[in-house]
Amino acid sequence: MADVIVVLGGALINSSILKQVEQRVTKAFQLYRAGNAKYIIFSGGYTRGSAQSEAAYMQQVAMRYGVPKRSIILEENAKTTVGNIIYSQRIMKQRGWHTAIVITSPHHVLRTKNIIAKADKTLRMTVVACEGLPLQQAIPEYLRNFYQHIKYWRQPLSRARL
Repeated sequence: MADVIVVLGGALINSSILKQVEQRVTKAFQLYRAGNAKYIIFSGGYTRGSAQSEAAYMQQVAMRYGVPKRSIILEENAKTTVGNIIYSQRIMKQRGWHTAIVITSPHHVLRTKNIIAKADKTLRMTVVACEGLPLQQAIPEYLRNFYQHIKYWRQPLSRARL
């Protein structure tokens, strides 16, 4: 059992990303219902002119599944994956939590693991993939994340955009 489940958001700009975000929330609900953690952090801010934060959108989806509001923590500052991890780790430290299950999409796992490896090493975060997109939709996402991984893999987190 982990102290918390952390769900990484995604910019709410098209149906493909909305589906990915909903798949992440579905996985979080499955793990929550199975008793893997008592709390869920939904991490994602207001990106690209969205009227609603990614975190608030994920909360709505989770509450439709039956996750009680008292079990949900919103992190609405992050605009990048680095921000998702850094801001979620701050919440974990404030609450005295040390372990987390981090949920993201399959094409995003490598990048997420690499960011966690550079972040606060006193916290244990395990990355879990939700169901993925169909291959035709996933290929551009894999390529984009591979590019991001190559571009930033040596950059210290202190220089990254949150």
